[in-house]
Amino acid sequence: MNLAIVYYGITAVLLIFCEFLYLFKKTQVVLVFIILFFILGGSHFNGADWINYTNVFDKLNELPWIDVFQNPPFEILYSLALKFFSVNYFNYQSFVVVIAFFNLFFLMFIANRVKVSNIPFLFLIIFFIEGWSLFQEQIRQSIAVILCLYAAYEFFLNNKKRSYLLIFIAIGFHNSAIFGVLYLYVAKRIIDNNRKPLKNNELLKVFYFVVFCFISIIVISKVNFLQYYIPLILQEKINYYINDEISSSSLLNVGLLIYPIGFVILLARRKYVIVKDNYWLSFAWSMGMIWCMVGPILRLIAIFTRFEHYFLLLLPFALVSYGSVSGTRDFLKIELNKLITLLFGLTFLIRLIMQPAQSVWVEDYQNSFMSYIFNTDTESSEFRKDKVCNVLLDNGNDFCGMEQNGK
Repeated sequence: MNLAIVYYGITAVLLIFCEFLYLFKKTQVVLVFIILFFILGGSHFNGADWINYTNVFDKLNELPWIDVFQNPPFEILYSLALKFFSVNYFNYQSFVVVIAFFNLFFLMFIANRVKVSNIPFLFLIIFFIEGWSLFQEQIRQSIAVILCLYAAYEFFLNNKKRSYLLIFIAIGFHNSAIFGVLYLYVAKRIIDNNRKPLKNNELLKVFYFVVFCFISIIVISKVNFLQYYIPLILQEKINYYINDEISSSSLLNVGLLIYPIGFVILLARRKYVIVKDNYWLSFAWSMGMIWCMVGPILRLIAIFTRFEHYFLLLLPFALVSYGSVSGTRDFLKIELNKLITLLFGLTFLIRLIMQPAQSVWVEDYQNSFMSYIFNTDTESSEFRKDKVCNVLLDNGNDFCGMEQNGK
């Protein structure tokens, strides 16, 4: 039975139901938060990244703090956070719960402050596009992306020092947060353009710069230039992802059609974005257009796909309505746009569920809250780990090092 489809289907229906509570905005916000917190905070041993996190989590309880400082297993702040939960006898699931609360709180805060008119629909699209990959699988990076998003929000409020500090903190959770500097550059251009989105020539400049940076990463890694300037753990990660050939196969995948489709949808909204004169909408739209251009390149090598989250989380913000809506014509047009956006967001989830490497969590999705409520058992971490590792290995990804260890 495809339990993931059941969970995701019920969640989507509940979020759609929240739309009908438009007369009770505060109730809407609370219900959306509770619904998503239930599934994101309760996600239990789904995906593969949790294997590395739980292995380290169990070991950190025995390590002195000074060792974690000197040789962190992950980025320094994330390692210290894991250590804090481990030594205080919290289990790993408690850590997941706190991260889910953190992410949803700041997302909800930003959405309300930038005047999104339909909170449930926004979070439904976020759930379809990033509800799995970022907020349940790559939770370490989710903290970094949220902090960078908040940094951009603060930048628009002219709190520039706070913005740079937030990005610096975000890097402490995931190195990819250096990408947050691009957030601030785009935000500055939008401020200079009087809250209007980036012009065509500005979009091209950013595109060329991003491509140059990615090519530089490849070249530098190939000539072993990094060994003199960055920590060994980061070198190993870059070399691992640069040499990973699994993502390169996506170049010929029908999933690449998502980029030109997104380009057409965003282009059709340009007039709306300009008329609304909303700095956050212009920012999200501009980042969305850049994503449409650089997206296919990001799919070439595994390490680059990590940067895609910084675009994808803003994409829903570019596709929803802002401010008040009045008039039958506006209403009908918005409902049609919502249907198109819904189908577009759904393609991300369908593309993910159809991947053979995701079969374990798709077929046997686990939620700790649901297990507690109905007093049902979940699979042990070791049993679950073996299932995930074997499926990944069968699909050409020795994520757990089983071949290297002779298993």
